[in-house]
Amino acid sequence: MLKSTTTFTKLIGIAFIILSILRLTPIINATGKWLLCVGIAALFLILSDLCEFIIEGIIKREGIQWDRTLEVLRLIFLVFAVMAIIVLPNIKIKISVSQVNAFSDAVSLAGLGIAITLIGFKTERAHKRLLKKQFEKIAGRTHETSNQ
Repeated sequence: MLKSTTTFTKLIGIAFIILSILRLTPIINATGKWLLCVGIAALFLILSDLCEFIIEGIIKREGIQWDRTLEVLRLIFLVFAVMAIIVLPNIKIKISVSQVNAFSDAVSLAGLGIAITLIGFKTERAHKRLLKKQFEKIAGRTHETSNQ
């Protein structure tokens, strides 16, 4: 399940990178409503990553097995992201261009803020893990030296 989900996520990401390049040309015309839906989908994917980060921290700290919960959460957020891209743009909603732009900006800024914050927390966690490994390695050498 995880391999197919991560493969799908990578392919969708690549497709959006290609769309971002094509958006600079007259080849495609992306409407504000569609871009809002894409932003909502991206926000769901970022929230999935945030939940995974939080749960992994709980697992590490408390030793609780939440593997199945993580899998279900990933699937739920992925379903919401896909629904935002496929279903939401096709729902007839009367909304002004200025409201679409405001919602799109808010969703984009929230997603970007969460992503940047998450990068900081992940970097901090990785740094702490590295320091702990180095400390254990040094402590192991000290212990070996004192036994000789």
